[in-house]
Amino acid sequence: SIWFTYTSYIFFTTGVEVQGTVVRMESSNSDGSTTYSPVFSYTYEGQQYEYESINSSYPPSNKVGDVETLLVNPANPSKARQNSIWELWLLPAILCPVSIFMLVLSFGIPILVRRM
Repeated sequence: SIWFTYTSYIFFTTGVEVQGTVVRMESSNSDGSTTYSPVFSYTYEGQQYEYESINSSYPPSNKVGDVETLLVNPANPSKARQNSIWELWLLPAILCPVSIFMLVLSFGIPILVRRM
């Protein structure tokens, strides 16, 4: 959870906004269901790059030709993320509370057992 929060924070604070266009949808099959993730094409400092979103869904969240704002890592322009709450903050929002709960249990249960 700390790693996902850190990487999202770095993209949010240092990422450069560029416009990306969905050029195709990649499909993946698991458990008999198919989900789709958008592949974006974007240009940064005259160089063309592609980025496949880490989020996939059914029905697809985008269609070919859609334009979205991406955040590009200026130190490594081949690394990008969609500038959206789902892409940047979904995993940290889920994992941080779960991690805190697990830490509380890890320290709380031994303390309760010793008192009994």
